[in-house]
Amino acid sequence: CEENWMVRFLTNEMKGPLNEDHLILAMRVLQNKCFVGLLEEFDLSLQLFESYFGWSKVGDAAKRKECTQKIESRKDNANNHPTLDEDEGGEIW
Repeated sequence: CEENWMVRFLTNEMKGPLNEDHLILAMRVLQNKCFVGLLEEFDLSLQLFESYFGWSKVGDAAKRKECTQKIESRKDNANNHPTLDEDEGGEIW
């Protein structure tokens, strides 16, 4: 199994060689413990989160709507990140 920081992170194996067992465990963690939304499908992702986590059954409807509108108004990544002034395939890339 090649060196892969995500496999290390998901398996908490920060040192030593990785093998096929680590990869299988990492895939199980992703399969059973992760829930991912897509920015390109933001509205649908938010609906899926609401359904999965049962948000529509919690708290005051007006507050939920206010929270949803706040999230929706900031769909794009609000954090500033440095740009990579390098062509794809270059040394930094």
